[in-house]
Amino acid sequence: MTATPQVGTMVQYLGHEDTPMAAVVILTADTYKPERDPSEAAKPSDETSVSLLIFRPVSGRPYVRHNVPLNGSEAHQLLVEAAADYAEAQAAKDAELPEGVTQADLDESAEEAGDYVAPKPVVRAWKPLA
Repeated sequence: MTATPQVGTMVQYLGHEDTPMAAVVILTADTYKPERDPSEAAKPSDETSVSLLIFRPVSGRPYVRHNVPLNGSEAHQLLVEAAADYAEAQAAKDAELPEGVTQADLDESAEEAGDYVAPKPVVRAWKPLA
C-alpha cells in the first residue's frame, strides 16, 4: 500500500480500537524541519508516517498526534506485531499469577506506588479518504 501524504489533506485517523476520526495532515517527511524539532519528537519514522490534527468525534475538539503510520504500511505492521507480542506476554504473566489477580492489577499498584510501568503499545494509523 502506498500513498503520498500532503499537508492539508483530509484523511481518516484510526485511533484506539480502530475508532475512525476526521483528521488533517499537518506534517510529512518532506515538510519535517529538524531545526524546529531538536528532540525529534515529531520526526516521521518513514515516508508514509505523518503528524495529524485529529478532531474528536463527539466534541469536535482537535488534538495533534505525531508519527502516525499509514494503515497497512511496514511501520503500521510493526505496531500491530508489537501489540500482539505485548498481549501474548501479558497473558503468560497472568497465567502465572494467583486466581483473581492480573498483571494489570499489579501494574496499577506499581503506578500508585510511584514505580515506572512501561506503557502498552497502541496501534494507530491513518488512511486516505475514499
